Amino acid sequence: MHFSFVRFTFAASHLTLIVKIIVPKTSWTHPLAGVATLALLPLTGLAAESAAEPATDSSRWSRWFNDPPQIKAGPFDIHPRLTLSTLFDDNILISSTNPESDLIWSVYPAALILAGDRKSMAEYRLNGQNPLSLSPASFITQPSDTWPGSLLAVDYGPRFNWFTYNSKNNSVDQLAALNTLLPFGRAIVGVNQTYNLINTTVIVAGARTEQTTYNTALTSGFQTGSRSSVEVNLRRSSLSYAAEGLVGNQQYSNDNWFHWQTSDLLNIGAGVTLGYVNVPAQGLRPQTSQTYQQVLGRAIYRVAERVDVDGAVGVEFRQYSTGASGTVEPVFSFTGSYRPGIATSFSLNAHRWDQPSTGGGDNYLQTGFNLGASQQLFDRLNVSVSGGYDNYHYYSYQRVSLRQNPDSNYLSAGAGVSIRFNPCLGANAFYRYSQQTGNANNGFTDNQVGLQVTYSF
Repeated sequence: MHFSFVRFTFAASHLTLIVKIIVPKTSWTHPLAGVATLALLPLTGLAAESAAEPATDSSRWSRWFNDPPQIKAGPFDIHPRLTLSTLFDDNILISSTNPESDLIWSVYPAALILAGDRKSMAEYRLNGQNPLSLSPASFITQPSDTWPGSLLAVDYGPRFNWFTYNSKNNSVDQLAALNTLLPFGRAIVGVNQTYNLINTTVIVAGARTEQTTYNTALTSGFQTGSRSSVEVNLRRSSLSYAAEGLVGNQQYSNDNWFHWQTSDLLNIGAGVTLGYVNVPAQGLRPQTSQTYQQVLGRAIYRVAERVDVDGAVGVEFRQYSTGASGTVEPVFSFTGSYRPGIATSFSLNAHRWDQPSTGGGDNYLQTGFNLGASQQLFDRLNVSVSGGYDNYHYYSYQRVSLRQNPDSNYLSAGAGVSIRFNPCLGANAFYRYSQQTGNANNGFTDNQVGLQVTYSF
């Protein structure tokens, strides 16, 4: 399994402050400011219209999701969208000694193309589920008569980014994803492919660079009995950087799971993962490789829509082509959510895993957690808060250490407000604080505040 730990946020804070106070009066920003202003002009009228409507209009929204305005081309439903963003970042290079601030503008036209079981996809979208993230693991522990039909989802869009003062960082990101699900009786097969080319900050490296990722997953699930099921998954990931001195990697893995439904609420399982990691040569460092094996236990606990817990814990054994001694480390992954009411939710994620660092010649163990809370107000307004902590523990897998990285700690906290003016138009405001301490670059602090407006159908 591959994890890429980077930070890339185009979110939002207070609409009026961003547009009226922060926008610099440089000549090239005027067209973008005009675009953003035109996008925001309808909001006042829509907000007034919303205030005059009943507080609850879920049935109308449900009808929209089940029969939305869209472009149809044979078996395909095409849902275009346009996102306009502006983000103020007071440390775009996440530097500890000479932070640079900038106002970043983003225009992101994209489209989601869907085919297959239209009714199921409408229900998933209404419930906030992304068709691109569905997999056999989403359904295999549920009765097969509740599974959807065949699904196909494709999403693509270029994202144009402009920096007000640091134009050398201007970029065009490319974001593409494909996801399929094919049920066959008591079996279900999935194919997922993503490609991202983005200009972003890499936390573990303390640098900004262009990053390219390819992720491929061939996934499958089989119900072997009324209470038992198995998963067999093959994955490949590739990570590379444009900046000199940063080293990517390629990873291949096979994870296999056996699940047993002990009761209506609890599913327990056991799994084995086999993996291979290739780290290319960089400067004086030769190409190296790693192999690893994980033995894991898993539990899935669900109580209707109120409680959803999925946790796995086990041991990882890792070997290195450099001749360094192998390592044995505990690993775990936990996600949980709790909804005490229809409008309130809490979430928790905790994790510990082992990954190659961006410098080559060493790995890091990342251990941390993230917390979140969300409250819906007046049917269309949502407020949220979040926070997290991660510790990065570095160790060298060279027989003679070429570099010694101290441990580092990463802390983040944020708050946001989002509003849906109608099923097509939404906006969100966002503030995020992040801090890293203890690494070789002496850490950094960063504040981000911005605005995002999206029109989609």
